[in-house]
Amino acid sequence: MNRWPLLALVGWATAGCATRATPIAETPNDVRIEIAFERADGTRVAAPSATCRAGQRANAMAVEPYTYVKDYEVEVGQECFIVDPVIETLDEGVWFECDVADAPDGRVKLAYKVRRAALKRPIETFTTTLGAFTKPVTIQIPKLVTDEVEGTADLAFGVESRVVRVPVGAGAEPVVVLARVVPVSPGKTPAAESAPQ
Repeated sequence: MNRWPLLALVGWATAGCATRATPIAETPNDVRIEIAFERADGTRVAAPSATCRAGQRANAMAVEPYTYVKDYEVEVGQECFIVDPVIETLDEGVWFECDVADAPDGRVKLAYKVRRAALKRPIETFTTTLGAFTKPVTIQIPKLVTDEVEGTADLAFGVESRVVRVPVGAGAEPVVVLARVVPVSPGKTPAAESAPQ
């Protein structure tokens, strides 16, 4: 089941993806980093690229909000009950951040941290009554299962490489983080931030 409502080209604005790097003046050591997330079924989401240099941080995320009924507020009138649901939102998806460093052999080293959060499904519910004259109401009790992985990866220029595979418990599908680093040619002005608004 496709729980991310997105496919590669249009999904980021919908899912809320951002790839950011601090604005810089271009030097021969600047690189463009391209991040993609791939699920077990082969569905891939590509983040916008960011230009950065050694010592800077880039991040990307693919997140789907999940809205649920946390509780109900009850207002008692003289002849009626007014019941308002309390709505909250949880984010499930993948968050990736990396620091870019030059490696001695001319490759690029990424020091990364990736976090994956998935809702445990089916979502638990609790049914109760709010007073003697109300119909039963259902409250949802979602549980997020998270995994966090840190590490380093050495990447060759221009080659898309598998950085890390993030498993998640509770039967959630794993996600693979892929990255490609491309040197930026001197003389061109890179985009310092390519996140959609």
